[in-house]
Amino acid sequence: MARSRGTRVPVADAGASAAPDPTTVPAGSSPDVPAVTYTIDQLSQHSGVPARTIRFYQSEGVLPSPTRRGRVAFYDEEHVRRLQLIAELRDRGLRLDAIRGALDQLEAGGDSLHGWLGLSSRFSESWVEDRPVVMTGEELLARYDGGRPGLLADLVAQGLIRREGTGIAAHYLVPHLVFVDNAVMLERAGIDLPVTVGAALKIQAAITTLVGELVADFVTYFRDDLLAGARGGPDGVAAAVRLLRPAATDALRIMFGSEVDRGLRALIEGGPLALEAMASRGEASDPSEPAD
Repeated sequence: MARSRGTRVPVADAGASAAPDPTTVPAGSSPDVPAVTYTIDQLSQHSGVPARTIRFYQSEGVLPSPTRRGRVAFYDEEHVRRLQLIAELRDRGLRLDAIRGALDQLEAGGDSLHGWLGLSSRFSESWVEDRPVVMTGEELLARYDGGRPGLLADLVAQGLIRREGTGIAAHYLVPHLVFVDNAVMLERAGIDLPVTVGAALKIQAAITTLVGELVADFVTYFRDDLLAGARGGPDGVAAAVRLLRPAATDALRIMFGSEVDRGLRALIEGGPLALEAMASRGEASDPSEPAD
């Protein structure tokens, strides 16, 4: 006996594989109904995304609503592909609101998402060679010829290293070993750790502001090229940034050194009075000094 128009036909019987089977619709059914559909539980097992997360994505507008037939919601392969894309974008660090905006542009006919994905995959190379390391206390002290008494505790207090674990199993996470090396070297030259750390924080604050402005400038410069595929698209922009990396590093080193030279020359040329004035400004800006 022929089945009625649009009736669902199970793909496999109960004795088949335990994997979830999508539902198929017979050929000649309504063109509005996809050839392969999933219930939410089947979609969850097929995609590996929990059902509650699927519903959450729908509520946040990053996953299209399912097709409803009666009281049952059905999903299709487009939902599977969208869940895979959402997972990829989240793995790359995008928030859900950013994902929603990118998907809206894609559905409107834009290709900025494809340009961003291509560019992101080419920017995985870090600009710095320094990486966090884990070391024992003995390894750290041996690096500094045994160190002075209390060195490890002072490095922890200044935030240069972090103690993890207790007792003989304790070890230290060192986010930037080169910072610790320089801090210890400067301390041996007579510059206390708090002074070095304070100077580093000031430099970091200034660089953070500067880099934010520069990134905005470069994004503005390259944005239209990325969207239009000019300059070779993502490949061309990535090549330009690779050339920018050593140029920017050299420029920062030279400009910072030049400004230090200029400041020291001004101090020397100003004589003792300039020294006193600069010291007074330093004391006024030192948050560790108690207020009168």
